[in-house]
Amino acid sequence: MFNTERSSIHSAEITDTEMQASAPSIFAQQAMPGVSGRYTFLPTARIVEAMRNEGWKPIEARQSRPRLEARRGYQLHQVRFQRRDQVAEVDEFAPEVILLNSHDRSSGYELRAGMFRFVCRNGLMVADSLIPAIHVRHTGQELGRIIEASATLLGQLPRIADRVASFRATSLSDDAARQFAAQALALRYSDPALAPIRSEQLLEPRRHEDSGTHLWAVTNKVQENLLRGGMRDTSRVNRNGRPFRPMRQIRGLGANVDINLGIWALAESFRALERP
Repeated sequence: MFNTERSSIHSAEITDTEMQASAPSIFAQQAMPGVSGRYTFLPTARIVEAMRNEGWKPIEARQSRPRLEARRGYQLHQVRFQRRDQVAEVDEFAPEVILLNSHDRSSGYELRAGMFRFVCRNGLMVADSLIPAIHVRHTGQELGRIIEASATLLGQLPRIADRVASFRATSLSDDAARQFAAQALALRYSDPALAPIRSEQLLEPRRHEDSGTHLWAVTNKVQENLLRGGMRDTSRVNRNGRPFRPMRQIRGLGANVDINLGIWALAESFRALERP
């Protein structure tokens, strides 16, 4: 499904220096002190090197903010990879494999399918219901298993283009779009009274490409608005009687992953409801 012959926009490959600046935990030289003796340490940087050798290019790296100072330098981090030999479907997006890992015993290696949408420079994650994530424990066999897992996900990436086509073909009524937005807002604010915006504001497009009413347009509007923030409802006040501040951008890695997966899962559920 992904054309590999014509020219297209590509995301730039990041260097180790750039990766070190944005996510130094990728280059940890040991596991966090105190981890189990059964924990086998393999730096994520070794995985990145192996992925490069298999034709993957890292395009983004980030890490979480540790709550405990002892976890600094070992915390959860993420690397997004694209194939060097693949270009975007209709120049809109490129499929990705996303690697998550930590060296603080909080998680093993996790590989997920995703996509990078060029028009908004935004990354999305695909829910397990479409392409299940692959989990690899720190047991000493990680390198080979992760390369195998990346090949497994590569074979399933064309399913993303098929699903996007299905989302585009699924029309949503105004009421269904509002329900989608309300459920998406609940992914970030369990109590709507604490949200600085009304859920309908998530349906406001930031560019003309997202002005449609089909499920794909709604998904992208809601995902970008919910993660990037900047919006507020000037007609309401908070519990202290003061105007709400603009909704903040999601910067935490864990929250970004959870909301991304939640929004894709919402899209899958609305696709199932709206299909005849």
